Amino acid sequence: SRKREDMVVTQTSQRSSEPARPDASADLRPRRSKPVTWWAWLGTAALAMQIYVMGSWILTDARPTPAGPSPLSTWDATWGYIWQIGGCLALIGFWYWFIVKPIREFKTVPLDGLLVICFTLIVWQDPWCNYVKPWGTYNTHLIQWGSWVEHLPGWMSPNGSKFAEPLLVMVPVYVWGVLGFTMIGCAVMRAFKRRFPATGTAGMIAVCYGFFMIVDLVLESLWMRTGIWAYPGGGPLSLFDGSRYQFPIKEMFLWGGTWAAFTSLRYFRNDRGQTFAERGAEHLKATGWRRGGIQFLALYGAINLLYTLCYNLPINIVNMHDTSWSQGVQEISYMND
Repeated sequence: SRKREDMVVTQTSQRSSEPARPDASADLRPRRSKPVTWWAWLGTAALAMQIYVMGSWILTDARPTPAGPSPLSTWDATWGYIWQIGGCLALIGFWYWFIVKPIREFKTVPLDGLLVICFTLIVWQDPWCNYVKPWGTYNTHLIQWGSWVEHLPGWMSPNGSKFAEPLLVMVPVYVWGVLGFTMIGCAVMRAFKRRFPATGTAGMIAVCYGFFMIVDLVLESLWMRTGIWAYPGGGPLSLFDGSRYQFPIKEMFLWGGTWAAFTSLRYFRNDRGQTFAERGAEHLKATGWRRGGIQFLALYGAINLLYTLCYNLPINIVNMHDTSWSQGVQEISYMND
């Protein structure tokens, strides 16, 4: 019996020392999908196109658009300084608070920090609203070097390179304005959900949409009074129609919807705190900064797609047949870029 026990122990130890064979059934198990990977590929494509388009513009035809003979009013000049200087200071504040500070304290960039980077870069889509025909303009006395749009595939609108994109205004605006109010919109949605807890996802999105239609109507109507931008090609359905400050009604529906889409992206998250673009990030082999980079690309892909589908595509379709141009803007050369 002693010999028999020794033989059993010996055979058991031999089996335990052999390398484990792979489980054949593992290959038959469905793989977990990683939406973050697909969104990251979209973000990579968008960023690559952006680098190509803006790089080509910088190397070829980046030059200021002339302001023309109209004298710049003191009002417009003062607000130009406020927008550019104040905006850059606000941009620096956002980058410090949401990116630099978390890196120093936690060695990572949180969701809002990734969104700050995304919205800093998304300005490249700003002039796309003029893709088919001109409809919006900026004050050419602001610091600007024209625009990169003629390097976009299929660009149709004439003189696109003369669209005076004021980067010192609009890069900060997309961060402190668009993202800043996106954060406010999330706070409004949380407050509404606490007050009406039975409200479903569709209802919450509807509330967000209604909120941002009002926000856009009020803010843009006020901001245009500072002489920074105008919508001279806005068509007949406009408040203050024919004036320099005309506000197209469709703008509040389309940009309000885009704002609501950005806000919904940030608001609706799973139990891991992930947006729909980051789902599956926990299954990535990459860790640390590499995983953060993939999440940034995923978010950037989602934001580019939302901007295109919710605003730039429909605004160009709607504007395709509008031929009017505001008389109030025609009288001011530096608003006719």
